[in-house]
Amino acid sequence: MKLLIFLKSMIKNVYGLLIYSLILFSFSSCTLPPSYSPENIDNILKKICKDEFNLDVRVWKKGETIWVYAPFKRLMDIDGNWDKKVSDDIRKISQALTRVILNMDRPLRFYSFVISDIEDAGVDIYRIGFIPDRIKFEMGLISFKEIQQRELYITINNPKALGDINGGHIQKYDIPIGEFIAALVRQRMDRYFTSSEEFLNNYLINSFYSEYAEGILDVTFDIEIKKDKKKNDFVLRKIESIVKELIEPYSSFQNINKVIINDILNEKNQEIIFKSYRDKTDLIKYSEDKIENNISKKYKSDYYITLGNTYFKGKNFNDAILAYNKSVNINPYNSVGFAGLGNCFYFLNKHNEALINFRKALEIIPDNFEVNYRTGYIYMLLGKYNDALNFFNMAAKLSPNNFDVYRHMASIHLKFKEYEKSIANYKKAIDLNPNLPNVYYDLGIIYYDLKRYPESNANYKKAIDLNPNFFEAYYNLGINYILHEEYDEALKVYLKAVDIKPGSIITLERLGLIYVSLNRYEDAISYFMKILDIEADNANAFLNIGLVYLRLKDYDKGKDNFLKEKEIFTNKKMYNEIKKMDMYLRQIP
Repeated sequence: MKLLIFLKSMIKNVYGLLIYSLILFSFSSCTLPPSYSPENIDNILKKICKDEFNLDVRVWKKGETIWVYAPFKRLMDIDGNWDKKVSDDIRKISQALTRVILNMDRPLRFYSFVISDIEDAGVDIYRIGFIPDRIKFEMGLISFKEIQQRELYITINNPKALGDINGGHIQKYDIPIGEFIAALVRQRMDRYFTSSEEFLNNYLINSFYSEYAEGILDVTFDIEIKKDKKKNDFVLRKIESIVKELIEPYSSFQNINKVIINDILNEKNQEIIFKSYRDKTDLIKYSEDKIENNISKKYKSDYYITLGNTYFKGKNFNDAILAYNKSVNINPYNSVGFAGLGNCFYFLNKHNEALINFRKALEIIPDNFEVNYRTGYIYMLLGKYNDALNFFNMAAKLSPNNFDVYRHMASIHLKFKEYEKSIANYKKAIDLNPNLPNVYYDLGIIYYDLKRYPESNANYKKAIDLNPNFFEAYYNLGINYILHEEYDEALKVYLKAVDIKPGSIITLERLGLIYVSLNRYEDAISYFMKILDIEADNANAFLNIGLVYLRLKDYDKGKDNFLKEKEIFTNKKMYNEIKKMDMYLRQIP
């Protein structure tokens, strides 16, 4: 089934109205994913959906098009709203599809995501898009509104969908670029002519359609003015504008060389001639001469941005740098290119080069939050804290709801021992995100330095509530308890800490000393011995064991452990420590 047939069958119902909000891709990302091969893309996407979300989808690669089929028993609930679980599952599949298509080592051209109601209504909903457009959208080269206009959203009442788990009723094929553009033109006309109440009040729509064949896009319409049927060029001019606007972004991909617009009512034809381009199928491997000859300066710069982004996603930072450099050489005012270079150098640990490019990006667009934030972060890594604060302050003005900015500023003020400023920024971070155990931990340290121990304890405990395995928070909380001779509380805390890190010698030593303070000498010796199981030549362990035996008046064992400690110092040629041990040994009865 061709896209034109799909469009002629479009059903204007609630499914179509909600398609935008329910299956928009989510471009979040934190870590860089692997690079995928197009040859295995069907199996890869199915595996991701199954392994990560326990969802079964059907995937086919047809030429340069990836088809994804997701069947559901029903899409709507009894109130006519989208089923919440279905909506969540669709978002998960969309995330997986996004990850895959944006991280292929050689990007494909189209994706077609089909969801079907196979038990309740018999409905197919298609979302079809051009993969290079998605890459541009992720990079911020085109807006959200523009990507919506460049994607097809099609809803079809289809009885053949009923009971079809495997997607046999879906015709999968390699979508031609000309057919895709024809469908986009038809969708844009439909949105403009049927959604404007003013237009519908003044014009009568008899018919309109578009189709593509052999390099020619044919757009035909029969629309008349209601009041008087005089001839009017408004609709013709509007359709001509729509066609030009939609074809221009694909000038280097499509093979349309002529558009014929037929005005049936006015018996008028309008021809638009386009320079013919060879239909290209590989975004990455265009030859340099074709790029130079066929792509405008602006598009060439954007092309290298897209190419750089593709390499960057595959962690191929050196090739990404080459591509971004070509982009900024073509367009020296391309802040995105300089930002891309900065990111590459950051991941290569070339921080000075990263800063140079981030600063160039900010010279062009000073109010870029991400670049200000990353510049501040690199200065912080380099220990240039005043410079870091300047950029973080700018980032906070541009995005006052980003808790990471306040967290970093607070940590810098803490290094300067500017405690009140640090506390203020940490509290701003907590207001924006109350689930930050590290922030509460740092506040615990600040209040400790200020000798505000109850507040210090409260923040350590909050950090532990959020992260029950937060070893450092247990350890510091224990120090506070020891400082105030609350040994029973300190014991509970350190027993938990040693459960988290059984091999922590300093924690075992603390436990031994706490048991000494509680006069539980056998327990103290037991924990000091555990240190020797880990580190046989730990001199402090022998010293502490010897001191415990002296308390127990077992002078022979005390002396024996002191001699073992002296032997360690002798082997390490620590002469001052040897003298101290000789002094201790002389005092033993």
